[in-house]
Amino acid sequence: MKNYLAKTQEFKIPDYILNFRKNNPFAAIILSIILVFLILLYFSIPAFYSYESFDKEIQKKVSKDFKLDLRNISSVTYLMLPSPHFLIEECDIYFINDPEEKVLSAKYLKINIFSKNLHKKEKLKIFKLKR
Repeated sequence: MKNYLAKTQEFKIPDYILNFRKNNPFAAIILSIILVFLILLYFSIPAFYSYESFDKEIQKKVSKDFKLDLRNISSVTYLMLPSPHFLIEECDIYFINDPEEKVLSAKYLKINIFSKNLHKKEKLKIFKLKR
């Protein structure tokens, strides 16, 4: 048991990484390519979803977080660059406390979302609206 503990105390992670790179010079390159691919895959999967049902969820989140009412939403698309966001082609924006007066008729309204709960539409968190 003492020999086993002595070996674990001598084990140092930086030395292990350096030895791994010396023995396998292309492994670091391959691992970095795999990591980039997995990150891109995570952010691009929502692009294959159907967003016809997302307009109701987006309306709820915007009215709750920003006290605005979105009406007449024409098309919702998901884009991942430069940051994950939804793009609404056309919509009308009203204040919740004055539902009769139109504040803005927006074309290409960009709704930035947090990437943490990207795959769960019930848990989407919106942090910025941009026209």
